[in-house]
Amino acid sequence: MSLQVVIVQHAEKESTPGDPGPMETGHQQAQACGAALARLGPFDEIWSSPLRRAMETAAHLAEALGMPDTVVRRDDRIRERMNWPGEPA
Repeated sequence: MSLQVVIVQHAEKESTPGDPGPMETGHQQAQACGAALARLGPFDEIWSSPLRRAMETAAHLAEALGMPDTVVRRDDRIRERMNWPGEPA
């Protein structure tokens, strides 16, 4: 049995403090990343931090991989600590 792990950073986010989502180019990046990952699949699970930008990126990946977005596993342990410039996320 083998395990393959692919780590993807969230798409380009809005430059606002708090918990911003991806900007329009970020949505396009996530869709392109999903298309590239589809050539490597299949995948069993997608894990994401609870932050909006990460969850929305993961939803795009799930869609491109033909997986329901309910398969995205939110894990608070992989939450980013800061949203630069120095604002708590």
